[in-house]
Amino acid sequence: MAPDDESARRRAPSEVAARALRHEQYRALLRTTPTNSVINVLTASIFFAVFLSHDARLFLYVWACGIALILLLRVVILTRSRISRFEQDAFRWPFHALTLSSVVSGLLWGTAGAVLLPEADPTQQVFLVVVASALVGGSATTLSSAPVAAMGFALGVTLPIAGHFASMGDLAYTGLAALSLFFGLAMSYASRGAYRQFREQVRIRFENDLLAAKITAERSQWLELSASAEAFALFDRDNRLLLWNPAFQRALSLPPGNLTLGALFADLLSIGVRPVELLENRRALDNWIAALTPPTSGARAPASYRMSNGRWLRITSYRTAGG
Repeated sequence: MAPDDESARRRAPSEVAARALRHEQYRALLRTTPTNSVINVLTASIFFAVFLSHDARLFLYVWACGIALILLLRVVILTRSRISRFEQDAFRWPFHALTLSSVVSGLLWGTAGAVLLPEADPTQQVFLVVVASALVGGSATTLSSAPVAAMGFALGVTLPIAGHFASMGDLAYTGLAALSLFFGLAMSYASRGAYRQFREQVRIRFENDLLAAKITAERSQWLELSASAEAFALFDRDNRLLLWNPAFQRALSLPPGNLTLGALFADLLSIGVRPVELLENRRALDNWIAALTPPTSGARAPASYRMSNGRWLRITSYRTAGG
C-alpha cells in the first residue's frame, strides 16, 4: 500500500468520528431549540410587560422585534429540519445559524439590561438581574452541545451589564461589574465541562456502533461458513470451540461425544485423525498441534496434510476480533 493510501486509511475513522460528533451536536441543539425558544419568548413577554412603563419605550419595541426575528429564524430552521434529512454536510449551516441566533439573543438581553438598568426602579432592577442570571445559568446546560453558542449567550448577556456597572465609577458598582463578568465566565466554563461529557458520550456510542457492526458482519460470515460444505470451526480467545459444522467433524473423524461446546483446539486434534507421517511420533504430533494453534493475531499460512483416514486436509486459521 502506498504511503498516501495508508495515511488516508488511518485518517478515515477519525474523520468519520468527527463528522458523527458534528451531527450529534446539531441534533442535540435541534432538540433543545424549541424549549429554549418557548422560554425565551415567555420571558421576553413578561420582561416587556414589566418595563413597558420605562422611558426607553422605543428601545423596548426595537428589542422585542429583535427577539421576534430570532424566533422566526429558529422556526424556519426547525421546519426545514423536519422536511430535509440534512444529508452529508447540509446540517452545517443550520447549526451555525442556531449558534449565531443564541449569541445574538444573548447580546439583545445584555443590551436591554445595560440600557434599562439606569432608569429602572428597584423592583425592575431586581427583576432584570434575576432574569439575566436565570437565562445565563440555563444556557450552560441547554446549550452544552454547542459550546460556542453557550459561551456567546452567557457573555453576550453579562458583558453589557458588567460594562454598565463599571461605567458607574463607584466601588460597589465596580464589584458588581466584576461579579457579573465572573458569573458569565463561570457559566461558560461550566458549559465547556458539560460539552466534554457530551463529546465523550458520543465517542463511546460511536465506538459501540462500529463494534456492533463489525460483530454483526463477522457473525454473518461465520454463519455462512458454518453452512458451507467445507470444514469450519470457530474458537474463542482461549481456543475453546464455539461453532462448527458437520464437515469439520468428518474431516478430523472426531467421535460425536468429544465434539462439544468449549472443547479445546489441541484436544480435538489429539483425539482426531492425524497425518500419516505422525502416527508413530508423539513429539512430532505435539509440534504439529502447536503449529496449527491459531495465531494471536492475523492469519496463519495454509498447510496441506494427507490424513490417516485417506483424506487430504488443507487447514487455514486466522484470528477474528473476538477469537
